[in-house]
Amino acid sequence: MPPLEGFYIVKLASMDTAPTWADYILDVRADGPDVVVREVQIAPLSRFCADDVTVKAVEKVLPHTTPLQLTQGLNLCSPALRQQVVSSLQKYSSRQAVTISHSQRYGIVANCGHDTQAFDLPYPEALNQKKLRGHARQPNALFSLFDRLHAEVFGTESLFPAVAIVSDPADLSLQQTGAKLVGDLKSGQFDRGFGGRNCRGLNSGCEENPVQALLKNYKGPISSPVGAQVRLLDRSRLPLIRYVAPDYPAAAISALLQDRLPLEIEISPSGKVINVTVLGGDAALRESAVTAARQWEFRPGSERFLQMTLDYFFQCP
Repeated sequence: MPPLEGFYIVKLASMDTAPTWADYILDVRADGPDVVVREVQIAPLSRFCADDVTVKAVEKVLPHTTPLQLTQGLNLCSPALRQQVVSSLQKYSSRQAVTISHSQRYGIVANCGHDTQAFDLPYPEALNQKKLRGHARQPNALFSLFDRLHAEVFGTESLFPAVAIVSDPADLSLQQTGAKLVGDLKSGQFDRGFGGRNCRGLNSGCEENPVQALLKNYKGPISSPVGAQVRLLDRSRLPLIRYVAPDYPAAAISALLQDRLPLEIEISPSGKVINVTVLGGDAALRESAVTAARQWEFRPGSERFLQMTLDYFFQCP
């Protein structure tokens, strides 16, 4: 039996909330007497910027360790294990229709000398998990291998928090590490773990070269992933001589709230703002709009009442 020289696990996570998907690669490879473990996340920037993809990664060296030690004796190069997995997936396949909205499936590819051995694991909901756990211990262990190794190597906390709204040095560092691995990702060396095709996370259909397809809109590290912006529409037509931009309320940013607020401004003959009336838009944004508008100044002699609109939005890269 050839030795286990390294392996990687692809986790394809589907969520029932935005951004609806994220792909992870846990790469384990021997480096002399040590093992290098890298974890990579490929995911949409946000629900507002779904076409923009980020790559984040971490790397850790485990001295005096072998890939086989990390699998706790589960030899991914064993033909017997391969046969057990194929048999178990067929035997314990669920006979009932299931709806999958928040789950993950896995692809495991082992480097076995001059050959590779791959395992394509379906969504757990597609199997009778109770029987699988009770009668197929080693095949069942493959389903938890990614999460177990993640906890053992990097700890139990999430490595890749939800998308930042403002510039985050820690998030940027993860992206910079990920950028160094983009060449490896696009080379196709991890495509087998995706089943050779990618049928989600893209705008249409399935595509060959799955990782390259996922990264077709990749622009590199993004220092401010989603910028909260407020702009006064058609500002150039207004007789403004002093403009103060509204603050984007923190609660609205956390809720990813965006909206347009039409305003009516009452102006004195000298150009000072007398009164601000918000004619519509989300209530959570109104105080911000009024506070800013009261500080505006207009050219003396401007019309007494002017109507304008503030646009609260998130700026994609």
